[in-house]
Amino acid sequence: MDPRYLDTDRETFTEAYVTRAVEEISDHCGIAADCDGDCNGDHSPVSLTLADFHPDTLERLRTDAREFFDAHAADLALYPGEYGYDPDQWAERGGELFWMDRSGHGIGFGDWYTAGGSDTAVQGARGRLMGACRAEGERDLFMGLDGKITHGKSWGEHQRERADRAPGV
Repeated sequence: MDPRYLDTDRETFTEAYVTRAVEEISDHCGIAADCDGDCNGDHSPVSLTLADFHPDTLERLRTDAREFFDAHAADLALYPGEYGYDPDQWAERGGELFWMDRSGHGIGFGDWYTAGGSDTAVQGARGRLMGACRAEGERDLFMGLDGKITHGKSWGEHQRERADRAPGV
């Protein structure tokens, strides 16, 4: 990790990412095995907490966030502020935007376009962060056989495995 950034920044980013993931899947009834008969694919909210997640999945989410932070802290710190968020909230907002952008929401680091104006450093960071989210791909979360929320491999993980298996590479 870049020594210019504090461990507290990294953990703030990580916990914001995990919290946003929990909130996001709580908005989708289909993730839960039992919606009390009220869910017909209508995305009725369900109440999920960290206790509903398999411990390996929580660790995978935290690892995703820490690795992203370590690789992109300098770009994340250029956060220009938007939607009532102050630039000093870059670590927290960055974690939320990482989840949103990588999940294909149409909101995320791309919103820096208007918030950053014509600042070329901010716009460069925006492009790199959006590209990194696309390269990593979505983290699928679903209800496991044990009744806990679990995870599948991201697109980026599949691509790295494919490259590792490729003959002559």
